[in-house]
Amino acid sequence: MRVIENEQGWHRSRILALTGLSNESDMAKGLGEGGVDKWLVKGGKSLRLIIEEVVKMQQKVVERRLCEEA
Repeated sequence: MRVIENEQGWHRSRILALTGLSNESDMAKGLGEGGVDKWLVKGGKSLRLIIEEVVKMQQKVVERRLCEEA
């Protein structure tokens, strides 16, 4: 996805990984070379964090639309 974004000149999308993998090695690979923005492990606070991220993304979309209409 990151390669296509760069090739097409697109804005960087937020990528959230929701996974059952919680070891440091997998997390480091995903956040580093994998291009993932946030690594969430299933259970615990993950649902709340996902909702917060979706709200942030939705606010950005609304802000962009308002700027385009102005």
